[in-house]
Amino acid sequence: MAIYDWKRLDEQFAKGTSNYLKRTTEYDPKEKEAKVTTLFSWFRGDFGGTDGVKDILKKEGLIPTTKGIDLDYKNYDWTLKLDNFVTL
Repeated sequence: MAIYDWKRLDEQFAKGTSNYLKRTTEYDPKEKEAKVTTLFSWFRGDFGGTDGVKDILKKEGLIPTTKGIDLDYKNYDWTLKLDNFVTL
């Protein structure tokens, strides 16, 4: 969680997204497979399908290329985490 400033929303959303993806994405270069949040599966259309998800991961520096990479969707962690404020 974070406190958002309306003047910096785009910057804060981008930083929050980047932090979340870095925390939840695992890339195995040997297997050429990225394990990602199941949110990408649930809302695949909102992200531009599988190709869009790969574009996002590449842009964030989490995969080296969008070609030949398989995606595996992790189980979603429903654990409620309190006291997890961050500064964005």
